[in-house]
Amino acid sequence: MTRLVVTGERPDGSACILSDKDIGFERLGGGFGFTQLWGSDTPPAFPNDGAAPCFQALMPPAGGYRFSIMQIMPKHILSDANKGGPVELSAAVRDMYANAGIDAVATGEAPGMHRTDSVDLGIVLSGVVTMELDTGEKIELRAGDAFVQNGTHHKWSNEGSESVVVAVAIIGGDPRV
Repeated sequence: MTRLVVTGERPDGSACILSDKDIGFERLGGGFGFTQLWGSDTPPAFPNDGAAPCFQALMPPAGGYRFSIMQIMPKHILSDANKGGPVELSAAVRDMYANAGIDAVATGEAPGMHRTDSVDLGIVLSGVVTMELDTGEKIELRAGDAFVQNGTHHKWSNEGSESVVVAVAIIGGDPRV
């Protein structure tokens, strides 16, 4: 559960707390949970009353942004649930990738490998997560570690024993040609 506090500006220019609410994770399958906290398809403009901007897709267009938290379950728990077989992304996650225009490899040797036309700014809030690139290069990120994902092919895995929670701000860029 995550608490989201949103501020805004009154007509006289003074600040106010517009909302304060708890938000839970949506289970996506494949060991992933997701919470979309905030986002817009256009750059912010001020003054801003704090009303939730409108946006449609999971991923932002050029100039848009998203703020989310993802949860990644430990791989061994998922393997146990699949009776020792490979952990594959659910149809829901594959559909989410396709609907979001994410260039993804959802099955085969690299389930979960994907790239987006965005810069993803993230920080690991809890646990230890492995980021793997399409070259096979891997790096372990721990609570407090930050990353900048510059639109490259990557996937996330949790080889540990506890869930991982990562906060990510995604800034949409111009699509590759």
